[in-house]
Amino acid sequence: MAGHNRGLGHRGIIATRLLGLALLVLGFGGSCRNLLGDIEVVGGDPPTSIGSVLPVADGGTGLPLSVCERGDAQCRGAALQICMADDSGWITRQACESAALCVVDEATVSGCEEPTCRGGQTSCDGALLRDCNEDLTDWNVVDTCATAAHCDTVLGACTPEACAPGQLRCNEGVLQRCRQDQMDWDLVQTCVSDELCKQTVEACSIEGTDCRGALSCKAPVCDAGAARCDGTALFRCAPGQTEWVLEDTCVSVPLCSALPGSPTLAACLPAVCELGAHRCQVDGTLEICNATQSGYDFVDKCFSGAFCSPTLGAIGCLETACAPGQRRCNGVLVETCNEARDGFAPVGEPCATAALCIATNATDAHCEPPVCIAGEFDCQGNQMVRCNDTRNGFVNQAVCETPALCEAGIGTGICVPPRCAVGQPNCNGAMLQRCNAARNGFQDEQNCGSASQCSSTAAGACTDPCIPGTVRCTGTALEECRSLIEGWRRVETCVTRELCNASQRRCDAPCNLGALQCNGLTMNRCDATRRFSFAQNCNDSNACTTDSCSVQTGCGNPALVCNDNNACTTNSCNSATGCTFPPLVCNDNNSCTADSCDAAAGCAFQPTNGTACAAGVCRDRLCVECDENRDCTDTISCTADSCN
Repeated sequence: MAGHNRGLGHRGIIATRLLGLALLVLGFGGSCRNLLGDIEVVGGDPPTSIGSVLPVADGGTGLPLSVCERGDAQCRGAALQICMADDSGWITRQACESAALCVVDEATVSGCEEPTCRGGQTSCDGALLRDCNEDLTDWNVVDTCATAAHCDTVLGACTPEACAPGQLRCNEGVLQRCRQDQMDWDLVQTCVSDELCKQTVEACSIEGTDCRGALSCKAPVCDAGAARCDGTALFRCAPGQTEWVLEDTCVSVPLCSALPGSPTLAACLPAVCELGAHRCQVDGTLEICNATQSGYDFVDKCFSGAFCSPTLGAIGCLETACAPGQRRCNGVLVETCNEARDGFAPVGEPCATAALCIATNATDAHCEPPVCIAGEFDCQGNQMVRCNDTRNGFVNQAVCETPALCEAGIGTGICVPPRCAVGQPNCNGAMLQRCNAARNGFQDEQNCGSASQCSSTAAGACTDPCIPGTVRCTGTALEECRSLIEGWRRVETCVTRELCNASQRRCDAPCNLGALQCNGLTMNRCDATRRFSFAQNCNDSNACTTDSCSVQTGCGNPALVCNDNNACTTNSCNSATGCTFPPLVCNDNNSCTADSCDAAAGCAFQPTNGTACAAGVCRDRLCVECDENRDCTDTISCTADSCN
């Protein structure tokens, strides 16, 4: 019995153990031969592609070996396979979106789990920007945005500005609207899938559409994992439930099997026989492959199997059983006329298929070696081919988007869904990537330095593109662009971000915190950036002071000393013009003195004795009157004494 392949999943899982019940409901009980016809048995037991059957060698007994039990399931990579109803081999019923999503558990159900996310999808958990992992089972955190409103699932990046009020976005299938305060997102509605949510947002972008009020998600077109047949066309519900997509074209309408109530149990069944092929039953019934290749129709009833001939050129009921030495092909058996000439006996091992049993004439019937192995797939460019049911060649199975998306081998033939469109941008953290030509992954294009600087919009770009050889500053880091892939690499770490000098390709030397610097009369101080910035202008705009700047004491503005060393001037200072020295006015307002000034001694006032004055005559700096009683004799013989 198949063991546990992955943790239990319940979303979109269809129990493979329902196969037997579904066959009974459709009227195919007991054996799958009624559904598939006579399935030819060959060696090997690897799993197969969707709708292909891989039986097992029977050792010539004509009965299929039991290699599995009805209801068993297994995963071959991303292919979910179930045991055929006759226990003779495996048939692939569904290709899961990744190998990790293929679940087999004998205790519960087996099937394809719905992916948590899809390749290239981004989401936001608050301010955490995330992208989908390779297995499509979980999210990887790639960046932390400033706030939840800065996390953009459309761009797949942290944006420098918050979302616009009323802006719509899809976040893991949840339709959200940016709040008026631009701090977070409000829930509008939870959609069935992220794809349906995106269709809703796209519809709102159509001119004239008002989505400001109540808004409803687009309804799903189909059920997750559902399949349906339209003639020979097998359709399956697309991921996201947005449309039906053609999965395969069956050989005929009856061979397109979509079982009601079991959407994952749907596929193109292999043709039971080749058009026009005949076979004989043991009881002598001659049959022919029907027009739909889903089984055999009655042709005639011979006397016994010995008188029934399916061989080309002699098809029908024979009058005599056989002639000596006669050989024929009967299905996969090479037969020869027995000694009693009343029938045929098998010769050697059965052929791999009935078509490989070749009867060139009545005495020559032999097995041709098979061209390919049952269940073998091959890729011819992007054309996937499958070993046909007769094993004598290959038939086209499907056309894949690119050769790299064609995965083929023994038991495996799958066109892997493209992960992206050619040239589609993607941000993997700080690395800007583009979808490769094979469409099976992204290749690195440019290292943007940080996830917030990588934009995966339609054009795809780094907000600060890396040009080899250029230098930039990121915080305190001086960085150089080494190459587009290696991106920015740290050259030097500056003491502060302000000291990072990209134009000079260096970190400037730091100053000592608090230190002073004089630039003329401008005093600068070393601030927290460890650079000198303006602190004070030492020029006080006063001409009566002496301005100075000292790194030891700071600004100085002592009073200017105005002295011209001339006692005949007055020392003074004007704040606008500076020192002034107006002449000193020497006047004692005494008519009996002579006023004068000496540069060294200053003002002098010499008495003018004997000179006339208003009252009379000057004597000892005084103006006195003359009278008869006053002695005007100066006792000097050389003067003429008089009194006036």
